[in-house]
Order: sequence, then C-alpha cells, then structure tokens
Amino acid sequence: MQVRQMKEEEYDFFLDMLYESIYMTETKPPREALLESEGLKKYHENWGRPGDEVLVAEKEGELVGAVWYRQFTEEHQGYGFVSPDIPEIGMAVKASERGKGIGRRLLEEIVAFAMSQGHEALSLSVDPFNHHAFKLYKSVGFYKVGTSGTSVTMQASLVEADRKIRGITKVKDLSRSMSKEQRQTRISKVAIGAICLLSGVILMAGSWIASAIYASAMTSWDGRFGLFYSAMLETSVIPLILSAALVICGLILILNEREIWHSHKGEM
Repeated sequence: MQVRQMKEEEYDFFLDMLYESIYMTETKPPREALLESEGLKKYHENWGRPGDEVLVAEKEGELVGAVWYRQFTEEHQGYGFVSPDIPEIGMAVKASERGKGIGRRLLEEIVAFAMSQGHEALSLSVDPFNHHAFKLYKSVGFYKVGTSGTSVTMQASLVEADRKIRGITKVKDLSRSMSKEQRQTRISKVAIGAICLLSGVILMAGSWIASAIYASAMTSWDGRFGLFYSAMLETSVIPLILSAALVICGLILILNEREIWHSHKGEM
C-alpha cells in the first residue's frame, strides 16, 4: 500500500472521505446535504489555500482512505480548533477496508508529513462514542484538551506522537520477525501463566475455606476459641505460600510476553 499526496483530479475522493469521516449514531444525511451544511462546508470550501494538505492511501491502484489537515483562525474555527498554528486533521477509510491497519498507517504518515512541514502539533475532533477511532488516536499520543458540542477535542505533540509511533512499529516488527514456532511457544507461555495464576487463586481460596472448616471443628470439640486462630494458621500457611508462588509465576510469565497482546491490537 502506498500513501502519497492527493492529486488534483482526486478531489472528489477527498470529499467522499470527508463525508465518511462524520460519525453519526442517528440517520446520516445524504452526501451533498451534509457536505454543504454550515458545520462541514468550512472543511472543504476553497480547498487548496496555504496549509491545506491531503494524503491518500492507494492499494492495488484503488484509493482506500485519506487523511487531511486544514488550519483555522480564531474567527473561523473548526470543531477541533486549538490554535491558528495547529492544523486540525480528519481521516476516513472506505468501509470495505477498515480493520486492516490503513487508518493507523495514514495517521503515522500525516504525523511525519506535518513534522516535515514544520508543524509542532496537530489537533482533531472525535465523537466519544466512536470508540475505535478514539482509542487509535490515543495510541499515538493524542489527548483530550476540551469539548466542542458533543465531540471531544484532542491534541498531540508531533515529537511525542513520533516517539509513540516508533515504539508501536518496533513492537510490530518484533511480532513479524517471530517464526510460527516462536510465536506458538510464547503463546503457550502465556497460557501456562494464566493456568498458574488461576490455580494459585483457587488454591488460596480453597485453603482458607478448608482451614476455616477445620478450625471451626476444633473449636467446637475443645471449646476454646483461641484454637480457631492457631488451627487456621497451622493448616493454611503452606497452601498460602504455594498459592502465592503460583500467582507470582503466572504474572511473570504473562507480563514477560506482553508484546503478544500489543501485536494483536485492532487497527482502523
């Protein structure tokens, strides 16, 4: 897949993606009606002015997604406006191509492109109910700085975003470099860790229950309640040590293989 700057004749595709980028839980108005509405017209009207940029994702000769930014002013703000010198981005991927990492790739590319143009930060507006997009933006360093209507305004330092992206890429490269056998071994370790963790918890709970039953019986036979606590201690100390060891071993095995979970995170 190639990510590049939009060509002039691809402007209509940009409008398609602008329409797709609007998240609505209720019925969405037709394309032309929404694009010409007062709230959205400012995002494409007179496109091509200084600071307007669009990157498109092309896969096997077909355009499958786009990311863009535009700078607004104090007098004419976008929904994700933070400052006149911070471009506001928007992004969308064709419905048939979602979940394949295209959105993340576009986001990584626009961060790199904006840095090359001398920008220090980017902002955006996202619906808080669009959980997948919200999670994606957070994963590369965007954080909440305010609200606009029902949407959340987020901002990211490009230096920090670039560091996060490099970290994510490193984890992905590690995952890809593993052979099938290595991957299966690491997954097996996680499974063993989970079994140890669960066994430790069950043993801990079981030992306390068994000790309590035994101590209660001792108390009823002897009539001295002081025996209850000593009996509990005598019968539960060894199982508790074993259960604690199992829990610790399980946690160590799982945490040591945490890259497995990172490599399986969903992508837009």
